[in-house]
Amino acid sequence: MASETVPTLVAAGAMVAGGSLGGWQLWRCWTGRTRRWVRRPGETVLVLTWGPFGVLLLLGTGVFILLGEPVGVAVGGVFCVAGFVLLVPGLLYQFFRPGWWGPRWFRELPAAARTPDVSDAITAVGVAFGARPEPASETIAAGQAVAFGPQVGRWRATFIDDPDAQAPAHALAIPGGVSGVLTLYRGGLVFAADRWEDQLRRAPTVLAVPLAEVGGGRVASAGAGPDGLRRRAKSRVRRARLVIGTGRGDLVFETGAARRIAARVAELIGGRVW
Repeated sequence: MASETVPTLVAAGAMVAGGSLGGWQLWRCWTGRTRRWVRRPGETVLVLTWGPFGVLLLLGTGVFILLGEPVGVAVGGVFCVAGFVLLVPGLLYQFFRPGWWGPRWFRELPAAARTPDVSDAITAVGVAFGARPEPASETIAAGQAVAFGPQVGRWRATFIDDPDAQAPAHALAIPGGVSGVLTLYRGGLVFAADRWEDQLRRAPTVLAVPLAEVGGGRVASAGAGPDGLRRRAKSRVRRARLVIGTGRGDLVFETGAARRIAARVAELIGGRVW
């Protein structure tokens, strides 16, 4: 064996090893031994489209180099051709989602079982920046804010829907929190969730409170609930929290402008910051 062929043979061996390992993983996915990929769109496309093509192409190329002519050409050619053949229905699935492609157990799954797993960060990002839901929170909020008069201030904030939550609703959230924008008007307060929150939660999140119902605002420590006591949520919370007292109960927001917002609310209602 000529020394200059050693790197090539090593690379070919690595292709066969990688293709074999990938084939084993695909076998586990297609036979249902692992089903996590069903709820992760990126992994679904990999398993049903690019995985079979890539595995067969690696195996075919590696076998061709290792065995040479004529056996390598014949066996490797079969692998490569099979890869390109399987790529056709795979691409059709990627763009058109036909119901006939994939393992039988996968095709028979109800739509609810394929709901994206937004607890996975990569899946959450893909879902967040996908198709925009309508109506969006900001659209609803704009309509409700018309009755509140001129705008006084606008700040980034996270509405703490559940201060006692131990786990976030999705991978991009903090426990119990909904990211969005808090806007103060002369006649009321309005919170609207970000569009990507709407997408991940599959519903808008809007709060609109007339200022006549606001009793005041106070600043609480980071991670605190409306009672001022800090919760033991599984996340690092660094910003103070704003508590707005209303006739419907206290509203909690996490924002870097907590003291400023509380002061502006106090000015408008003639109260003070607690």
